[in-house]
Amino acid sequence: MAYIDKIKSGKQTFYYLGKTIRLSEDKWKKIRIKLGTENPSKELISKKLKELRLEQYDVYNDGYIGADKLEVIDDFKEVYTNHIAKLPKTVIEKEESDFVIRFTYNS
Repeated sequence: MAYIDKIKSGKQTFYYLGKTIRLSEDKWKKIRIKLGTENPSKELISKKLKELRLEQYDVYNDGYIGADKLEVIDDFKEVYTNHIAKLPKTVIEKEESDFVIRFTYNS
């Protein structure tokens, strides 16, 4: 659950939208998004809550490919599959043998 932190620094008070998430059994991470120096409105909080969810997603999926990149990869895969389906078998076999030769030479 998200919460609002009120932190005083000198004479100013800063508001943060925060959330603490569990990374492992004994490891936690606090995520904070600055709301400003004024008491935040409900509209600002709901807008920043979306940013907080995105940051939480990034923390949980650190080291993995993002959803937007997976969509691009799927698009390339579909285009490639459609392209291969239209080619004659002899061309596909020639391209595969050419790939093996080039891969072996360059590695």
